[in-house]
Amino acid sequence: MPKALHRYRLTVIVALIALLTLSACHDNKKAQESVAGITKTYTIAPITLTLRVDKAAMNIAQHLSLTLSAVMPEDYEASFPDFPSTEGSFAQTRTILPKVKLGKSGKVTRSKTYILEAFLAGNYTIAPLTVKFSGKDKQVTKISTETLTIKVNSLLDANEKIPDIGQLAPVVEEPYGRNFYILIAVIILLVVAAIFLLVRYLRRRALKPPPPPVPAHELARSALDKLLAANLLQRGEIKLFHQRVSDILRNYIEKRFALRAPEQTTEEFLYELGHANALRAEHKGLLHDFLTHCDLVKFAEHIPAEQDSLQTVELCRLFIEQTQRIVSEGGKK
Repeated sequence: MPKALHRYRLTVIVALIALLTLSACHDNKKAQESVAGITKTYTIAPITLTLRVDKAAMNIAQHLSLTLSAVMPEDYEASFPDFPSTEGSFAQTRTILPKVKLGKSGKVTRSKTYILEAFLAGNYTIAPLTVKFSGKDKQVTKISTETLTIKVNSLLDANEKIPDIGQLAPVVEEPYGRNFYILIAVIILLVVAAIFLLVRYLRRRALKPPPPPVPAHELARSALDKLLAANLLQRGEIKLFHQRVSDILRNYIEKRFALRAPEQTTEEFLYELGHANALRAEHKGLLHDFLTHCDLVKFAEHIPAEQDSLQTVELCRLFIEQTQRIVSEGGKK
């Protein structure tokens, strides 16, 4: 190690020890300077309010404890104020909640304590605090304290100067230590691990097969249930009801047998269906009667009874159930 660096470190250590010694001496000296607290008493029968401050002078490293105590009849209530936040006053750090202490001759003592602190040296003012009291008659009695002044001293003597650190030897920059390189290595490992986990996640997501499509018969059944729940028949929308039933069946046939049912008229569709082997003969006849009935309602102003319309839905369900597993003409379910 170079001798200049060694002398620099020794100088810094000696200076710090001197500063700590001076600070400890001043703390003890200023603590001894803190004088006894202040007590003020105010009486409006049958209530006596006492203000206690534990210090009349303090330093900026200390806290100030201010307590309001009221002796009153048991049937009285006391409302203590919040500590006022004003310029040139203390800052409240915490509050000890009101306490109740039973006394003699039907008296009770209620008190609240405020813990205060100062950030700079100087004279601090505590504004008057007003406590409200109320008895059974609901009449309110107010008692206010007087203004107090508390002196806050600095931790340094008036003639003492802060040591000029600039007079110490110049700072010699050292190369990065071992901990710095360990930190860099940990960061690099974390980044590599994060990249590895991200790539692994993306690969698994890419290899995961998409969910199978919902079968055509399940889609059709769900559409029929929603149609009935819409209560179109109860609202007199008979033509719209049969239009929806017809569309549901046509969409089912298109998805199940790859026939362009929704894009064709009933005549075109039935003609193409007659040359297809996707359905059995009995199902072709059932589909012919079903579509013809729906067209009568849609285009010929035929108005069937509600029971007949519901029967149309059941025929649609029956057709779906009987054809959902058919392979070809003459095949097995």
